[in-house]
Amino acid sequence: MKKMKISRQIRHMTSKKEIKGRLFNLISYALLLIFGFVFIYPIVYMIL
Repeated sequence: MKKMKISRQIRHMTSKKEIKGRLFNLISYALLLIFGFVFIYPIVYMIL
């Protein structure tokens, strides 16, 4: 009984960690996209 409760808590924690990790990946990807646009746009503008 006690063992099951502990394993359930651990599983809950890992799922929370997974969500946090996914969110972090999404944010970092968005930042990369924004920075890429900011750096590439002026270069493209200068070429054109």
